[in-house]
Amino acid sequence: MQIVPFVARTAAEAFDRIQAQMGPDAVVVNVRQLPVSGLARLWRKPRIEVLASPPENRRQTPSTPATAPRVEPPAERSIDMTDQEQVALPLTDRFASRLRPSRWKVVDLLPAAGLTHLAIQTVLDDLESQWGKEPPGALAEEIVRLRETLRSHWVIQGPIDLARPQVLVGPPGSGKTTLLCKWLTRMVLSEGRRAKVFQLDGTAANHSETLQVHTEILGVPVHRTGEDLSTDTSGEARLVDIPGVDWRAPRSLGELRRVLDKISGAQVHLVLNGAYEIPVLLSQIRAFSSLPLAGIMVTHLDEEVRWSKLWNLILGTPLELRFLGVGTAIPGGFIPAKSDVLNDRWLGPAPAAIR
Repeated sequence: MQIVPFVARTAAEAFDRIQAQMGPDAVVVNVRQLPVSGLARLWRKPRIEVLASPPENRRQTPSTPATAPRVEPPAERSIDMTDQEQVALPLTDRFASRLRPSRWKVVDLLPAAGLTHLAIQTVLDDLESQWGKEPPGALAEEIVRLRETLRSHWVIQGPIDLARPQVLVGPPGSGKTTLLCKWLTRMVLSEGRRAKVFQLDGTAANHSETLQVHTEILGVPVHRTGEDLSTDTSGEARLVDIPGVDWRAPRSLGELRRVLDKISGAQVHLVLNGAYEIPVLLSQIRAFSSLPLAGIMVTHLDEEVRWSKLWNLILGTPLELRFLGVGTAIPGGFIPAKSDVLNDRWLGPAPAAIR
């Protein structure tokens, strides 16, 4: 099989070049994002590499579907692993070869974007249900339809009510305290809002020096107990920092639930490390789902180039994705989550007409 690489700024641009050079029946073999090394990461965006094969190599046998070559999936691994093992799980969907055939070429983009087999099948079913099994002639139009299909799945649970205490929970190392400091800084400096912080103990003592330093810089009071937290009527935003909890320990989660029960009317947000693999993130969401969660916030996205994999969280849970945290710098790297934020990094900027 003749394999030709195409490197471009976006997958859509690479697909346009493939169609121009090889025609509409070219086969996409693989899509991946090329990392940017060194200091160039500060100003240069990653490029997309697409491997394609000319039409004459499309099928080796009459029964072979027009998709990537079949790769036997590796043996299933238990989700009960160490965090380092979990991070090492492959991003690419191991079951992409099991997808049913489709004439929609954009489906070839989904495994490399980090979507699971189940998420891909959901998107494919919706594409064909809403727009028909015969895709539009141009790939750019397919991408427009893909964007609209994904946007229809975006969960909206309503705005955050800052009159209520805002509590951040999550596993250890998920970046809760840094994200809280980013949020607090935006409230105080950009929005001119008055705020106070409650640094509470959970299943472990809370000794975050980062929180102490940034609240002192901003002139925001820090309370070490939750007294008057639920009955505060001063109009100040109330942010609550609680130490991370082992999501694999039901007893620890139960103790966290008892802490939250003492905070009347709180909105609870689950903070996750976006550099972890999707099976881990979905397992963590399931573990914390016994809590009254109001949404999800994802951090460490400076360590993950494929933000598109977060669509698995949207397609697989009923929770709204609230904020994205990028890097440890404060202020900065605090982004309201929107469907176009995820898609623009993957598919390129959307046409102005559909924004």
